[in-house]
Amino acid sequence: MERKDSMKKTGYWTMACLLAVITVFSGCASNGGKEAAEGTVRVLFASAVVDSSAAEEYASKLAERSDKIQAVECSTISLGNQSDPTMYMAGTMKVAAMVAGKEVDVIFFDRDAAAADARAETFYALDELFSADALAQMQDRLIRYHQVDTEGNELQEETADCGLDLSDDAELTKILNSSQVGVYVVGNAQNLEAVKALILSYLK
Repeated sequence: MERKDSMKKTGYWTMACLLAVITVFSGCASNGGKEAAEGTVRVLFASAVVDSSAAEEYASKLAERSDKIQAVECSTISLGNQSDPTMYMAGTMKVAAMVAGKEVDVIFFDRDAAAADARAETFYALDELFSADALAQMQDRLIRYHQVDTEGNELQEETADCGLDLSDDAELTKILNSSQVGVYVVGNAQNLEAVKALILSYLK
């Protein structure tokens, strides 16, 4: 199933270039934008404060969730609080750069922090990936967001269903230091069969 060409690539590449003058940090391991080996899923954990060690341990067990997942590569980004605009901008730009560089397939995200990327159509709409039966199983856990105007006020218009709520995963909420978390598939993700298997494993 092909990704619709709706991702705002120009904006992401602009932000990626700006990273050259901003220092950010990520944990675990990164494949540096190289094409992922077959069956490999590259996961990113992103929230205000991420427990990188715990994230790495969590990621190390993800391959056990499906035979279609051969390996998992892990990165983390602590975005900081929006009260510190410089750090928060650096973190969000790092996420954008990883997406533009095809370094990540799946993001475990604080739900509020994921909103801007959802509105920018960074993520797959889940109905582009999954059958009606699978979506029915996700029904009570689907994540969508209200669009906002230029001043940040919510509009009636909403995004597509682009995330699966995992707030009942105590280990994950602890890693992301957030009570409201979700998992999202990046619009240029590789190895989609392995990626979809990972998402579906959370329905079992």
